[in-house]
Parts: sequence; C-alpha cells; structure tokens
Amino acid sequence: MNEEPSPDDSEARSVFVSQLAARLTARDLGYFFEDKLGEGTVLDSRIVTDRISRRSKGIGYVEFRSIDLVDKAIALSGTVVMGLPIQIQHTEAERNRLHPGDANLNLPPGVSAPHGGMQLYVGSLHFNLTESDIRQVFEPFGELEFVDLHRDPMTGRSKGYAFVQYKRAEDAKMALEQMDGFELAGRTLRVNTVHEKGSTRYTQQDSLDEAGGGNLNAASRQALMQKLARIDSAPPKLEPVQRPNIPQIMQSRSVLLKNMFDPEQETERDWDKDLADDVKGECEAKYGPVQAIKVEKESQGEIYVQFESVDAAKKAIEGLNGRWFGGRQISAAFISDAIMQAHR
Repeated sequence: MNEEPSPDDSEARSVFVSQLAARLTARDLGYFFEDKLGEGTVLDSRIVTDRISRRSKGIGYVEFRSIDLVDKAIALSGTVVMGLPIQIQHTEAERNRLHPGDANLNLPPGVSAPHGGMQLYVGSLHFNLTESDIRQVFEPFGELEFVDLHRDPMTGRSKGYAFVQYKRAEDAKMALEQMDGFELAGRTLRVNTVHEKGSTRYTQQDSLDEAGGGNLNAASRQALMQKLARIDSAPPKLEPVQRPNIPQIMQSRSVLLKNMFDPEQETERDWDKDLADDVKGECEAKYGPVQAIKVEKESQGEIYVQFESVDAAKKAIEGLNGRWFGGRQISAAFISDAIMQAHR
C-alpha cells in the first residue's frame, strides 16, 4: 500500500517548468508528465497566468506523488511540447535548500554579478535568432551588460531561450513590461525577471491557472486593401490594439505589420499568397520597391516586409501604423534585417 505524500515535502516533490507554449493548459502539462512517468504520478499541475488578461506566462509548477520522480522529471528538460523545448528545474525553495550558498545568477563565463542591475529570462525565441538579433530588440530600452543565448552543446542550435542583463534595473523593468507577450519572428515572447538565486519569479499581476469579420474573397479583399491608402473612421466599439511601446531607435529596411488578418477567418486556398501579393502591390505603389514579404499564416495577423531602402520602410511605417484595415487597427514597426531573414 502506497504511503500518502506529506504536505511538508510538497516543495521537494515539485518542479518549476518554463518555456511553455501559450496554448498549453495545466491539464495538458499534467498529462505530459503522466505520459512520461506513469499514470497517477502527478498530484497537481498549474500554469502561471496574467491576472488581467488570463494569458499564460509560459511558466508553471508540477507537484509529483513522490520525491524520486523529481529527478526523472528534470531529465525530461528539453523535450519539445507543442513546438517548444520545455525547461524543467527545482522550485526556488528546494533549490535554496539544496544549494544554500549558491547566490549566482545565470551568468555566462567570465561575467561577474552586477550591482543594481536586473536580469531577464527571455523564452520562446525563434531558433534562428542570434544573440545579435536579441540585443537589437532589447537594447533600445537601455544599456545591456550581456545577452546570453543558450545553445545545445552538441549541435550548437539555439535552445529557444536567453538571459538578458541590463545595467540599470529601471531599464530592465521597462523591457519586461513592454516585451512580455510581444510577438517576435512569429513567436510570443515569455519574459520574466530572474531572482538572485537563479529562478524566474512571477509578479503580483500573475496568477495560477488551476483548470489545468467574414472570410475575405477577392472582391472584399480588394476593397479592404484600399484602406491602406487612407485614414478610416474607427468603428464605434473597437478598442485600439495593445502593442509594445518600443523606442524606435533602430531603423532598418524591414517592417513588421501586425493585426492584418485573423487566421481563423481565412479559409480560401492560397489566401496567404493572395494577401502577400496585395500588400506588396500596395506598398510598392505608395512607399517603394519591396524585396521580400512573408505572411505568417499561424500568427495573429503578422506580415513581414523588407523594402529596398530604409527610407521606403520609414515611409511605410508612417503611412500604415495606426491605420484601420478591415475593421482592425494595424501597427507597423521596424525590425532588424536579421529577424526578417529568419522568416524568409
């Protein structure tokens, strides 16, 4: 007869899981571990969510029936679940118990712990992004100590997460507020602060999730594309799109258009190619030659456009950012050419 687990060793029987797909539920998380470790091995699984939006923060906790299952669970770190390699580690309390004198942050070799700064965990990164790409995205918020992109030691391939260290805590806080949930290269970033003991922490706006327009045909699309050329009066009950207020220090030939379409409403064959042709035609007619364009079919309306010149890209942003397109307010912002390259 199995002995019932004691509440006193709950932390020792639990793990912290990060880099979770946005659509993964607490129930999915529990099913994953039971599939790998056996039925009945999981007592509880929870996803950390934003209290306001209820969106997953990409991190969670799993409590197992016995302590011996924890190491087996941690050995599963790197397993791809819903397209992302999840990361599994001891909870903060258990880590501190096992290593009471270890106060190191996640620092790359040769870097000493800074004073007064703040380190961010950045997860759900596109695997083609480099440290230079990540630096270009986060540096506009303030001066960086380093960017440490973790890679597989055998293949050299990105693991999809990095640690970003700012020199000033206030800059890191601004980056955290603006970049958590930001879609970059077709993925929704998961950004959290890193505690001095090396684990991510969630804020007071987070909570634990314990629950484990019509289709566009050729004619309607042509009518909607005309809205790229003028300012339309806003529909009375639509709220403006919430988008990160990223300082526009960087300029490049590449532009990201967001909220251009709803993938759930697009059912026609080759709709993405038709939309790409339409957008390219409009942009070339009004702003300048387009070298490349990519419609991310699985995103929430993202279209990546690379112009022949920075001047053309700047004109496109000035002309398109904030415009209404088919009842949707679109945004336009510079991205690095390297990020654009990841989509080609």
